[in-house]
Amino acid sequence: MDFGESTRRVEKLIGRAGVDFQPTSDYLTLLKTLGAPPAFLDAIGRLRPTGTPSTYSPDQETGFGHLSACLTLASKGQFPDAERECQAATNIEPSITYFAFADVLSRERNYEAALPAVRSSERADPSIPDTHILLGLVLAERGDKRGAKKEYRKAIQLDPDYDSPYNNLVALALQERDLKAAYEEVREALRVDPDSAATHNNLGTILLMQHDLDGGIAELRKAVLLEPNVAFRHSGLAEALIMKKDYESAIAEYQQALALEPRQAVWHAKLASILWQLHRTDQALAECQAAGQGAGFDDRIRNGCEKIHQQVGLSASQPGTAASASSGGAATPTPLLRLPLALAGAGGEVALKVQAMKPEEFAAAQERATTGDADAQTMVCIAYRLGRFVPQDDRQGLGWCEKAANQNNVLAEADVGLQYVYGLGVARDAARGLGWLKKAASQGSTVAIGNLGAVYANGLGAPLDYAEAMKWYQMGADRGDARSETDIGIMYLLGQGVRRDPAEALRWFRKSADKDYAYADFLLGMVYQQGLGVRRDGKESLKWIRKGADLGDPRAQTELGWVYANGVGVNQDHAEAVKWYRLAAEQGDPRGAYGLGVRYLTGQGLDRDYSEAEKWFRVAAEGGHGDAAYNLALLHARHFPGQAGPPDEAQAAKYFRMAADQGIGDGQCYLGKLYADGRGLTKDSVSAYEWMLLASQHGAEWCVQELRKLETGMTPDQVDEAKRRAAAWKPQPHPGFSY
Repeated sequence: MDFGESTRRVEKLIGRAGVDFQPTSDYLTLLKTLGAPPAFLDAIGRLRPTGTPSTYSPDQETGFGHLSACLTLASKGQFPDAERECQAATNIEPSITYFAFADVLSRERNYEAALPAVRSSERADPSIPDTHILLGLVLAERGDKRGAKKEYRKAIQLDPDYDSPYNNLVALALQERDLKAAYEEVREALRVDPDSAATHNNLGTILLMQHDLDGGIAELRKAVLLEPNVAFRHSGLAEALIMKKDYESAIAEYQQALALEPRQAVWHAKLASILWQLHRTDQALAECQAAGQGAGFDDRIRNGCEKIHQQVGLSASQPGTAASASSGGAATPTPLLRLPLALAGAGGEVALKVQAMKPEEFAAAQERATTGDADAQTMVCIAYRLGRFVPQDDRQGLGWCEKAANQNNVLAEADVGLQYVYGLGVARDAARGLGWLKKAASQGSTVAIGNLGAVYANGLGAPLDYAEAMKWYQMGADRGDARSETDIGIMYLLGQGVRRDPAEALRWFRKSADKDYAYADFLLGMVYQQGLGVRRDGKESLKWIRKGADLGDPRAQTELGWVYANGVGVNQDHAEAVKWYRLAAEQGDPRGAYGLGVRYLTGQGLDRDYSEAEKWFRVAAEGGHGDAAYNLALLHARHFPGQAGPPDEAQAAKYFRMAADQGIGDGQCYLGKLYADGRGLTKDSVSAYEWMLLASQHGAEWCVQELRKLETGMTPDQVDEAKRRAAAWKPQPHPGFSY
């Protein structure tokens, strides 16, 4: 829990409310134990010095215990229990109690739970500006910007000389890129408090957006001087200094920020990137090591640091070269925080049998299938799906599964339902698919029951309905189905249809893991890695991930490959990374295939082989991996040293477009260059500008110069049209890349 901000808010609220808030010495001791900052403890202590006789009744003293327990439980992610404790504490002062709880929840990004809590605080006392500010913050995070602005205006009406609501309005205006409105609010904030660090920080941001780099940096420096012990002031200044290419000063600011908050993995990764550019390889790798310990599923961290590892590999194999490629996927294992999309048909159970068959055994099964054997027909169906013994053909596969389903074969019914829901080998027909799934479920198929839960949990061919999803998952769990138990855990972890409860999620994951369900093992590993409802524990995390990988879960195998590739919690071992990436890739896992492709590209853990890299990048790209598509495009463009043959610009354009559609900034810039030059595509300066502009907004800083050169040859109308298109652009994730 971030006491550094949450408790400052509570302290400020106490002062504004004028409440006779006299915490017990036990409460102060507990806050010290939880790590509350000295400034907060001093402020609270001044309200009633330790040892001063309490003026509270026994019930009120008990209320402090409940408030303390609320903050403690919330800091551990145990929100349902925390809420009960906070509710029990409302006899102290409802506005403060609910405010404290809402602020903790909002800092845990649990905005669904924060909203009713902060509204309870508002109802208890609507005259406190800070409550309206917090309500505005929660509404803004939930996408209700209009409601947020309304609350900030209420705060200003209650206290016109308070700078915070003005600065929050600035933040909203900046999100909308309305610099005029932002500047007007900043001017009011400066009038109210000329020494507000937040206001100078916002003014600096506005100036940077207006391309006044020196002016922006000057304002950000003022913010740092006004609040030297606030870490993100230093990191914000560091980012501006990078834009000015003052790398030494940027390094110093990041180091200051990390001295204040050493566990900020993003800052370690950004510092690593600067050090790498300055050719301080050992220092860069050390920062990546520090970043990896807290990376979780943050793609910015994993992608940036994996790129450094990739460049080390490329440089080692080709001294003096500066070839560059995207590296996101190798450092991006399966995201945990998602709804279950584990739709499964006959493939899981029958595929294992088909994979283990000898050619003569499959020939015999084919013969039985032609005579009407439903089990054999299901095997032939899956063989076509896999391309095992026969050419891969989803349509042929569906035909054989339908033959078996028409004979009431439950596995085939579940599979046919799945194929119609997804449109595999047939035009998508969700209603027909649901009919087959419900028929199989009525016959006791836990596969079909789990699929129905996933359909409703994800809105696949049916309205999104978490309660209906939970009904089906619970039905499967009641039958002992490990997959359904795992999906219930995911629902609790995400708070979808139920109140978010990581501890309850952990219980369901353990229940499933006890049955050796590999995906549950993987999820347990990630829960311990991220500290969701439990204390972070790298060893425990690795234990569960390894168990899942040993049991064959491709997501766990990819994660284990990433762990060894980047040396997170283990000695870096590229050969071991290759082993696990390959196992995942051979199961069709896009991220595993990408990780293996990167190893072939760089020659880390095996011999460098561009044709093998291309093969595995294609597997990953066709599975929806944007970074794989980008690297595949580079291979087709003959970007890397030592590649033979002429470039295939049409294929390069195809895969750059695939990467660009998914928001890969470098891919967007290369696509723009192809449009600008008419290589592999029809020359189109408007499309070129559109993609280069998007690239510059998505981390491809090198594209800004390309954009400026292009603009000199365009008319104002063309530029306006390109900007309009870019503003309307939305990423288009590959439909098959869902986990």
